[in-house]
Amino acid sequence: MRRAILVPVMATLGLMAGCAPTSRADGETASRTERGCFLAPSLQNFRANDTTLYVRSSRSEVFEVRVAGYCQDLSSANAVSVTPFGGGGVNVCVGDTVNVVISGLSTGGRNTGPCRGEVQRRLTEAEVAALAPRLRP
Repeated sequence: MRRAILVPVMATLGLMAGCAPTSRADGETASRTERGCFLAPSLQNFRANDTTLYVRSSRSEVFEVRVAGYCQDLSSANAVSVTPFGGGGVNVCVGDTVNVVISGLSTGGRNTGPCRGEVQRRLTEAEVAALAPRLRP
C-alpha cells in the first residue's frame, strides 16, 4: 500500500523538478523578461540574409534569430512565420529554439521549411542602428 502511494508522489516530484528555472553561472535565475521575449504572431517586420533573421516585435524590439544550417530562400523571403519549436504557446524568448517558415517569389508563394533556428539576443537601439540598412527591420 505504501509503495502504491510513494511511486506517484515521486513521479510528481520528478516532473516538478524538470520544470524548475535554470540558473546562470553566477547563481542568479534568469527571468523571461530579462532574456527578452516577443509574441510570435505579432511580428511587425523582418530582414534576413542566408543565416540570420532580424525580427521587429510589436513593442518595436529587434531580435536576432540564427538559423541552423541552410534555410532555402531566407534572404529573399516576402513573409516569415516564427513559432516556438514543439508548439506550446506563442511567447518566444532569447535562447528558445524556433521554427522559421518562409514564403516568397522564389518559392512560388508556397511555404518552405520549417527551418530550425534559435533566438540569439535582443538588440539595443545602437546595435539596430549599426546594422546594414538592408538588414535593419
